Amino acid sequence: MGVEATFWGKPSILAGRSFYEDMDAAYQVGSHEELMDLVGSDIEPKPQIHAIRYGYYTKTFGEDFKYWKATDYSTGTFKGQSLKCEPSSMLVRRLMVAYRDFRKRG
Repeated sequence: MGVEATFWGKPSILAGRSFYEDMDAAYQVGSHEELMDLVGSDIEPKPQIHAIRYGYYTKTFGEDFKYWKATDYSTGTFKGQSLKCEPSSMLVRRLMVAYRDFRKRG
């Protein structure tokens, strides 16, 4: 939610770790005292361009799957076959990833 606040022109304070922590999209704090000082002060929003850069990165990174089609966060189909999220399926998924990586090298 922090980088979205920056995008909308609101001050954002990052109190923990984040994927965008090195992009200057939010104020970062190193202690509880620093956090309380920032929360109680009148701070300007960070430049919106940093939030836009992060949004572009998350929209364009990676590569589309060839055989896997996700149906939600943890389930999907592999070559049209539904995979259930059971312990045996986790082994199947690991094997699929290993097979994909092997095919990329060859």
